[in-house]
Amino acid sequence: MLEIIIKDEEFLASLELESLETSIFNDARSTTGFPYFYPVDLGRGPVRPINAKALKIPMAGVPGGFIFRRSAGPAAPRNIRQQALGQLEGSAINAAITAGGLTPRGWLASFLNGMARFYSQVLADVTPRGPSGKLGSSYRPTTTA
Repeated sequence: MLEIIIKDEEFLASLELESLETSIFNDARSTTGFPYFYPVDLGRGPVRPINAKALKIPMAGVPGGFIFRRSAGPAAPRNIRQQALGQLEGSAINAAITAGGLTPRGWLASFLNGMARFYSQVLADVTPRGPSGKLGSSYRPTTTA
């Protein structure tokens, strides 16, 4: 019979968890440099021009490629993060199965990296596709060990 005894304090100290971090970034920006993940995810209020008479909105398939409007109404939230959270449990199982490492800390770093990759793919899948498609293709998972 094999018995494995793990002393919690020693095991947790060996992992050095404070130095592991996983993040998912979305670098999609408008041509003027405005990051538009949060307005799409959380919605936005009405928009009016400040230094012009009309808003210049790029639109594919329109002669000249732009339309002009005096204002734009509010946009409803798309709840991208909330929709993706429902699929996070499956991502955790996949990441745990595929994770590998020679040490517990190495396995944990591999697991976090896998979670970030899987979750960024889930986010990309539930992100609405706009004319440019930049928002859905701009998720970038990173893990620092």
